[in-house]
Amino acid sequence: MPKLPGVRPVISKASKSRADLLIESLKLSTSLTFEPRNECECFNLYEQQVPYGQAWAWQKSIVNDKKTLIQRNEDCSDSLFVLQHCPVYTLGTASSEQFLNFDVKDSPFDIYRTERGGEVTYHGPGQIVMYPIMNLRNHKMDLHWYLRSLEEVIIRALSKIFCIKASRLEGLTGVWHGNQKLAAIGIRVSQWITYHGLALNVTTDLTPFRSIVPCGLRDYQVGSVRGLLKEFQSSADCERARLPDPDDGQLLDITCKSLIEEFSEVFQITIAENEDDNEEKESDTEHNDGGDDEDNEENQDENEQENQDQLLKQLHKSARVKNRILAKGKMILLSNNCLPVVKLRKKMQSKQHLKSTSKSRKK
Repeated sequence: MPKLPGVRPVISKASKSRADLLIESLKLSTSLTFEPRNECECFNLYEQQVPYGQAWAWQKSIVNDKKTLIQRNEDCSDSLFVLQHCPVYTLGTASSEQFLNFDVKDSPFDIYRTERGGEVTYHGPGQIVMYPIMNLRNHKMDLHWYLRSLEEVIIRALSKIFCIKASRLEGLTGVWHGNQKLAAIGIRVSQWITYHGLALNVTTDLTPFRSIVPCGLRDYQVGSVRGLLKEFQSSADCERARLPDPDDGQLLDITCKSLIEEFSEVFQITIAENEDDNEEKESDTEHNDGGDDEDNEENQDENEQENQDQLLKQLHKSARVKNRILAKGKMILLSNNCLPVVKLRKKMQSKQHLKSTSKSRKK
């Protein structure tokens, strides 16, 4: 190409070598910046049946801590509790007792009036409860957006794993399949910090719902994942025929995993779960597979405290939660036993010593 005075030759894209194009592509890719996701501290206790009062106390304590961090202009990340509850009825701030089909003084289960929105509902075994304690300043300061996002988490999880076409109903909060309400949502937001959350019926015994008017809605039914899967079994749909067995003991596990994954995607956060839990399970498996009769007897003696120790270990994982919940000699309720922190710590130390002794004996 001839050079003209004061004119820079134009090189067409086609005339560039592949090497030149690759270099430009690399420069472009390296110039792009990807904003890292915020981290959410997750306490996955879904195998535990946590008393409602204890979980409520955890939430309020963490919320107060986050408020303090905000006042100090310090980083305030998100937290998430995933668990089941012992049977309980809960009411919202303005809930009416006319939706209780029993005398309050003769309730079949404990009743808690909380500061969340919504009417009466039931929590119990087989129901996965998620309590996101989120700083909406890091997301979107819009309560309608937050409620719709929680619904989206459930809708995506049910669709992805079970082919359940769950949906919203206009003017109502929650997740539905036809006329059946599968999940209830009730939240409280204070200084843009959320707490309370959602409850999805998975393998829940729905009988206790008959003693109330769930969420104050008389013309709707309550459903569960297991119930829908049983309905699908009689369907000729080939895709649904390959769905998990509704009587599968892993149904809760499958649902919980899907909910956490979709929660991460909807809110664009990174879930940071407790790593010690998996290490402990692997250690226990190795010990049980190779132990002798004496080791097995020791394991049987420890079974009564196993759930307590697992839950305590998870709470010990985070120094922040440890300070909030366990410090200053506060009481912590585990498996219906109220124990001071000093005794709980001694139990942890005793079990750790027992495990190390068993391993050395095995070697």
